[in-house]
Amino acid sequence: MSAMDGMCLDPSPSDGDGDGDGDGDGAVRARRRNESLMKMNVVGVRPGEEIELKGIKGRDGKRLLLRTFAVSHGSHPALGYILLTRSPPGLKPEYAGLPGKEIGALARSGVRIKEEEGRVRVEAVYTGDTCLEGLLCASPTEEDEGENGGAEGGGAGAAPDDDEARRNKRSRRYLFQGLRESPLLLCECTFLDAELRDMAPAKGHMHVLDVIEALRGHGWGIDDADGGGGSGNGEEGGGERRRELVLFHISGRHRPASVALDLLADAIPVCLADKTGVAVASLLSDKEKGGQTREEERAFLADIVGGDGCVNLGEYIRWREEMIREERRVEDVK
Repeated sequence: MSAMDGMCLDPSPSDGDGDGDGDGDGAVRARRRNESLMKMNVVGVRPGEEIELKGIKGRDGKRLLLRTFAVSHGSHPALGYILLTRSPPGLKPEYAGLPGKEIGALARSGVRIKEEEGRVRVEAVYTGDTCLEGLLCASPTEEDEGENGGAEGGGAGAAPDDDEARRNKRSRRYLFQGLRESPLLLCECTFLDAELRDMAPAKGHMHVLDVIEALRGHGWGIDDADGGGGSGNGEEGGGERRRELVLFHISGRHRPASVALDLLADAIPVCLADKTGVAVASLLSDKEKGGQTREEERAFLADIVGGDGCVNLGEYIRWREEMIREERRVEDVK
């Protein structure tokens, strides 16, 4: 990583003129071919680590954290990432309902009324490039939970004897926690045709049926014993959190976008359709965009693609049904 890191610019200029080239003249010089145009540093991380994104805070003083877990991308080492927020320490649950005067009296008497650490909340999971093997995980064992304080322990401040075995245990625990609790899962989904499923693991990528298998048993409502939909496990305030799945990295062999979406509509369970967004902007054909011959009164697929390049799968299914009904009405008129 050091060679790559050397190609990036120091994000903190040392000469005070803001151009980052160290000469103090304020003018930005032309970059050499071995220099990045991005003001950033590349930092290598390993599975099972926790990194605080310093300098970035969410609302209410929440800190942003990144946790890493190992995935399986063929013969290439690869990681997935979990984005979390940690709230400032609050009152311990046993004191939450007491009047302010009583809480103040307890504090003055030396009682520790606040939690030592704020609560951690999973915000999003990004799988990166992986095949199904990288996302299969069982519930952590009691031994795993005991490592460095359970699901919220470990990370950057781990003990000196933090060896590879401990990191691997945390990596598996982080993956389980992310799939179980995250309200947003960004999951790669490269292959869609049924006959391509055997190709997926060899290429180190996911098939749509692999995505369903990976989510099974993690509260997504796919034949889960708990009925699915997310239970807010360990969440602040309790209650359910809406869960969303975003599928990306769809192979260009499934162009145009409507072909890919039809395959997904056939494969994704009905209970997931309205929770699923699909990144299709790069798959849209000229015809699906409207091209040069667009008729204003006719809807095109691009009309339901959001500004982020994604289309909601449930919305697409309803749009497709409406287009079929419209075509039938036109045929009946003829």
